Amino acid sequence: MPELPEVAATVAAIAGVEGQTLIDQTLPQGRQRQVLLQDPSVALGARWGAPTRRGKYVLCPWTTERGEALGLIVHLGMSGQLKWCPTGTPPPVRHVRASWTLNGGTLAFVDPRRFGRVHLIEGPPQGLTKLSSLGPDADSEALTLPLFRATLRRSRAAIKRLLLDQHALAGVGNIYADESLFRAKIHPLTVANQISNPKSRALHRHLQLVLREAIQRKGTSFDQHFEGGAMQGHLQAYGRRGLPCVRCGQAMKFMRVSMRGTHFCSRCQRRRGGR
Repeated sequence: MPELPEVAATVAAIAGVEGQTLIDQTLPQGRQRQVLLQDPSVALGARWGAPTRRGKYVLCPWTTERGEALGLIVHLGMSGQLKWCPTGTPPPVRHVRASWTLNGGTLAFVDPRRFGRVHLIEGPPQGLTKLSSLGPDADSEALTLPLFRATLRRSRAAIKRLLLDQHALAGVGNIYADESLFRAKIHPLTVANQISNPKSRALHRHLQLVLREAIQRKGTSFDQHFEGGAMQGHLQAYGRRGLPCVRCGQAMKFMRVSMRGTHFCSRCQRRRGGR
């Protein structure tokens, strides 16, 4: 599933929609069509603002011809991609679940597995109710060390599970949870509120460092559903099951935490505390 760095790369890739005018749109049906205006046609003629990101959501602000604010919010799900195709560039034809025809090109939402969601709401995109329940973005300055430590103290969950909880921290998924825990030398099953102050400082630091590094490298290209990133060549834990640990040389282990595949080194990430 695309995580915070991949969504950040998506936002950068569709920056060309800013200032464009909406001419036509095809919205998804069924479960992928979420909170929508009663009459989506009121968006025709709307001017697009700069796309941004919140957690794993892509936010696109619109302003109608009457000056009213609308919000387009897209969650990429497991396999979703937003592709900006300027005029003269053929838009994709397979697995297109939604598209927006603009005066300077087409924005297509491609989603082979159909787990993505498209929301179109009245008001700015930040007004989507689901966004209000998210924790702070894990790469942001708003996630200070004291706030991070307070989040850990409130939880008796395994730290890997807590990192994946979008209500606690927004944007972290399987890849970067494994990476940050490995770099901080913390076992994935360590109970969150039993993590010491030195370890919580290390985890806070490495979590933000690995996310920012991945953003610079445009995310991780993990299959055909997300291409163009370069972080996969720099991962030290995720996907390295059975390979030598880059620190100690012992074979990397694999287990499931909250039904998610988890990669770790049992020597470098010794378990302390937990059930």
